[in-house]
Amino acid sequence: MPRRPDPELLRLERAPRLPDRVAAELKRLMVQGVFPPGARLPTLRELAEQLGVTRLTVREALAQLETTGFIRTRHGSGTYVLDPVENASLTLLAEALSAGRAMSRAEIESLLAFRAVMILGFVDGIARGAGPEHLAELETLIAEERAALGRPGALATLDFRINEVLAAASGNLFYTLLLRSVRQAHIYLGELVFRHAGDGSLVVETHQAILRALRKGDAAAVRRRVHTYLEGGNKIVADWLRKEHP
Repeated sequence: MPRRPDPELLRLERAPRLPDRVAAELKRLMVQGVFPPGARLPTLRELAEQLGVTRLTVREALAQLETTGFIRTRHGSGTYVLDPVENASLTLLAEALSAGRAMSRAEIESLLAFRAVMILGFVDGIARGAGPEHLAELETLIAEERAALGRPGALATLDFRINEVLAAASGNLFYTLLLRSVRQAHIYLGELVFRHAGDGSLVVETHQAILRALRKGDAAAVRRRVHTYLEGGNKIVADWLRKEHP
């Protein structure tokens, strides 16, 4: 009989490594403006002393941050924080959002437009390609949404998973890849919507309406339901933007 893994060892394997924790703390400090764009970071020795770790740990953490585009080392000069706008990438945006950075108005509006172009561009393919496995998965996810009403974070994650199923149903690999590339931003936007959409039941009902249209194989109805879903989210976000970013 195969031996069961030791739960204690599994917990240790899943625990963040020290360089990862140091990298996360430095990202947080950059996002909060302690180390703003253009700033030169303290030396390895100074960071190691401030964070209570070895210089080797700091060096590994900085290598991670340079790979993801947060910093750049100039030999003979030091390590500098990069401007996130000038050096924008989907990876950098995802890392920054994970560290607590808020999306700007322009980024939110761009994501809304991107989302609409993507899903409406493939809606006919979704209607044609949605098979029993996709419909069953959507049914399960919608049931999970109903159980998560009132919890914006959980609902935003489930909303993204529903979009993943729709992308898979389209049969277009690059639709799925592009969607996954903006996962962190999509969930950020979803949380914003669900925080201002009552308990979220209206959004869940639009998901249910999309599923009903898919079951009928009615492409025109699927397009109408998807349009309602997109417009509902857009209105919630637009109202929020008017209040928070007049």
